[in-house]
Amino acid sequence: PNPNPKQADLERLLQKRGSFDALRATLSRLIAKEQQDPNPKGGGERGSAGTGAGAGDRAGARAGGHGGAGLSTSSSFAGGAPCDDGHRFHDDISRAGPDGVPNRERSIAGVAVRVQCFVTLPRRFNSWRQTTPMTEDNIRVVLVHPTHPGNIGGVARAMKNMGLTRLVLVEPREHPAPEARWRAASAGDVLEAAQVVATIEEAVAGAQFIVGTSARERRIPWPVQDARRCGERIHSHARGGEQVAIVFGREDRGLLNEELELCNLHCHIPSHEAYPSLNLAMAVQILCYEVRMAALGTSEGTEEDAVWDTPFAPAEDMARFYQHLEETLVQIGFLDPQAPRQLMRRLKRLYNRVRLDEMELNILRGILSETQKQRR
Repeated sequence: PNPNPKQADLERLLQKRGSFDALRATLSRLIAKEQQDPNPKGGGERGSAGTGAGAGDRAGARAGGHGGAGLSTSSSFAGGAPCDDGHRFHDDISRAGPDGVPNRERSIAGVAVRVQCFVTLPRRFNSWRQTTPMTEDNIRVVLVHPTHPGNIGGVARAMKNMGLTRLVLVEPREHPAPEARWRAASAGDVLEAAQVVATIEEAVAGAQFIVGTSARERRIPWPVQDARRCGERIHSHARGGEQVAIVFGREDRGLLNEELELCNLHCHIPSHEAYPSLNLAMAVQILCYEVRMAALGTSEGTEEDAVWDTPFAPAEDMARFYQHLEETLVQIGFLDPQAPRQLMRRLKRLYNRVRLDEMELNILRGILSETQKQRR
């Protein structure tokens, strides 16, 4: 059990708020420093973390009312003050108060309050989002129905070469297998930690940006980029704190249309027409390499939605929206289930291309619910 109740509270807060692995690692270092530093800095009266209604409590209320339990943020942080390179944004929290609480105990609580306000109000912290390095833990590689265990091992090795470790397998024919361990070489840890799921929906659950690999043209065109541009976009979204999934299909026939419809972007590797077929591990290596090169680049363009006020809707919420949309269209007579043609596929392409955030998705579902009420 954790002997430090403040640290335990912080860990529970992070677990409730989602997968903020970069913040978790940074805060762990800050907590360790606080525990080792015998002379922590004092602070002013800004952002008092003590009990009672001080200036800090008022600042916390202005930042969205998250100064609960007598804790609050500093006024400079609530206004979006930029962080330094070490993200030591806790330095301006007051660590002394009239109640006589020791500075060391107060600072941990102050860090927890700042994390809570950041998670709730992302628009105000654009400087953090623009300076935080990409975390590889935000990127998962998904293999759909892989048939050869050697390919799974080769993929694990290719991923670790480029700094990626999250591997998800959708109903592999054989796993674990000796051939996979042999092909993985020193990436056995990636192989052992691989998550096995039954459906692609489980594999991409929680992902806010999904890239699907496709080797052939489809009847209905979809947003397509080459591996280099996809690598840049994957890096950009992961660096911004989003969960990203890169989905690879079966060795013999790739991804089905229904699986590609889950994706925001399709990736095509323009191999030579004389022999365009790529081994699965080779395809993974190419895309992971481009992600790595984007992460190492000294400059990059800014995505049009790089700074956003609400988290983007994850895949499972989009799936529920599409089901709700289809039910409503059938109910109002716009969609004929006996002759659906390509209506839902085109609508999925539309919404995946736009990328709805959670608030926009709630608005649309509210409209659908009201429409259904009017038809009853």
